[in-house]
Parts: sequence; C-alpha cells; structure tokens
Amino acid sequence: MSSILLSKITKTYPNGFTALKDLTLEVKDKEFLVLVGSSGCGKSTILKIIAGLEGITKGEIRIGDDVVNNVSPKERNISMVFQDYALYPHLTVYDNMAFSLKLKKLKKKEIYDKVINISKTLKIDDILDKKPATLSGGQKQRVALGRAIIRQPEVFLFDEPLSNIDAKLRMQTRIELIKLHKQLETTFIYVTHDQTEAMTMADRIVVIKDGIIQQIDTPENLYNNPNNLFTAGFIGTPQMNFIDAKLYKNNSELQLKFNIDTSLAINFPQKNTNIPKTNLDIVVGVRPEHLHIIQIPSDELKKDDIVLKNCSIEAIELLGSEKLIYLNYADTNIIVKVDASTSIVKSQKYNICFSKSDMHIFDKATERKIVL
Repeated sequence: MSSILLSKITKTYPNGFTALKDLTLEVKDKEFLVLVGSSGCGKSTILKIIAGLEGITKGEIRIGDDVVNNVSPKERNISMVFQDYALYPHLTVYDNMAFSLKLKKLKKKEIYDKVINISKTLKIDDILDKKPATLSGGQKQRVALGRAIIRQPEVFLFDEPLSNIDAKLRMQTRIELIKLHKQLETTFIYVTHDQTEAMTMADRIVVIKDGIIQQIDTPENLYNNPNNLFTAGFIGTPQMNFIDAKLYKNNSELQLKFNIDTSLAINFPQKNTNIPKTNLDIVVGVRPEHLHIIQIPSDELKKDDIVLKNCSIEAIELLGSEKLIYLNYADTNIIVKVDASTSIVKSQKYNICFSKSDMHIFDKATERKIVL
C-alpha cells in the first residue's frame, strides 16, 4: 500500500510564519495527485513533510498503515525530484542514475539495462557519459527524473520537475510521465504552477491558498464546478470573467442585478432559503468560451441569454485556432474566446451574450459559491 494520509497538519516556523494550517489530505494508493496554488501557498512544504525533509508542528503523517512522523527520509521508500535537480556533480549521467542501484548491490547487467531503458524513455541516452556541469537545464531535469524513477519507490514526489524544459519537450515528458505512472502502478504527488500540466496529468487536483486546501476534485469538476472565487479564478486559462452584482429577494423569486448595468436583471425561483432578505453583494463568473459575440438578429437569442451591449474592443490575441477578444463593458474588462475565423473589427463596438446556465454565482463576502 502506498496511500498517504496527512491528518490536521500544522507547520509553523520559528519566525512565527504558519505555512500549513490544520491541513488534512488523503492521497489514494496509485493515484496521480497534483498540488496547485500561488507561490508560497505551501505546495512544496507538503512534499517535504511527506518526504521527511521537514518536520511538523502538529498532526499525523501515515504512509500505508504506518505513522511516519519520526521515520527518517531514507526509511520512507519515497523518491523526490526537486526543481533544482540535486545531481552529483562529480558523477556522469549514467552513474547519477545508477547510484541507488549500486547501493542495493544489483548486478552490473541489471543496472545497465534499467539505466538504458529509462534514459531512452527520457531521451537522455546520448548524454550518459557527460557530467552535470556540461548539461542544459532541461537535460539536468530529465536526469533527475530518471534517477528518481529508477529506484522504483512506493511514492514519487515531484516538485515542478518540468519547469526548466522547453515547451515541446515538456509536452512529450508529460505524456511519458503519465505512461510511467500507469506502468509503475505507484503513487505520484506532483507540484506545479502550470495549469496545463495539472489538467492533463492529474487524477485529482488539490487547490491550495495560504496553506489551506480550497478544493480537491477531478480536473473536469474543478473547471466546471469551482466551489469558491479563488478556485474559479485560478483554474482556467484565460481565467474566468468576474462581474459584480447584487441578489435580492423579490416575493417568491430571487432577482439578480448587475452593478455595471442595473437594467440587466435575471429572475430565479426562490429555492435557496439562505439568501438574506436584504440585498446580497455577489460576483457573477462566466468563462471566456461561454461568452459569444452577437452576429445575429437579437430576436434569435435564446430566452435565458444575458446581453452586454456596446462593448468596445481593446485588444485581439490570436492563438492559432482561437482568438481572445479583450473588451471593455462599462469600465469592466471582459475576455471572450472565439474561433480564429471570427471576423472582428477593432474600431467597432459589439454586443456579447451568455446563458444563465453558464453563470457561476459567488457570495462576495465569503467567496463561496451560491447554487440557485
């Protein structure tokens, strides 16, 4: 078993800074779990705690059935790949990768076969006789990956391992890591700031802010059903559009009115009894791909479509098969994602629309999602 359970973990440093606050996280056996969040949110601290490289102030760490709070790093059978490589500078690439196998006293032929197999997978088989000082950053990172993989530990910890690899090779290495995860059938815990990596590789994603878990879910559910403002804004590129509004009780209905244009009103049946009688400040979120530039007569709009009129174009960004249109509506910036073939004239103003069903509504004070 290589499941991991962190129970009510708090990590406070001597200077009083608390990196993790009463954090509980279960990593399933053979799961590919990805941790995301802003710099300094505690992602790497979690990895170091699991590896035994950082102590904890309070809480319990379990790997399988064993409590490992006081177990040394070398006894945890965990392999960690750091962002800064941590290679042995006096050893060749081959010897860096073979080092742990030599300590286990494996036969030379077995060591050779393992090194060659993994080096071919990571496309570093042509640099096995070189030393780290002669390698590029991307090559060093792949050597560090190979050295971790070759040990076949119970748990792999990855701390932004692809950050120094160019875009094309990063995509290839992501695919290889996914294949390796399936092949090795072990637990992967992966830290990244790259949303594409997280959404592509993860079985589940953990979103962290200021040492506190905001949401844990599959990539699809995180994207489609964020439970708070932070997750909604953090997951997705470009990020979700946010528009301030107010929510009122109006007899048997709830009415939403946008601050930027109070003539924009949407009615909902009053199913949610937690909405106060007085008006509630809210934030309406709409993803860029759910906004549409109206190029049809207004009478062809759907019943539940909300229209933002006379938006001015500020910029157009071409992304191959798509365009991002940056607009301004009543001093509110809005991004719309459209097909690259869509004809847009910068000097013109446009109406844009979105469906009521595509809105996400958040309480502005608590930042929690409201379901109507």
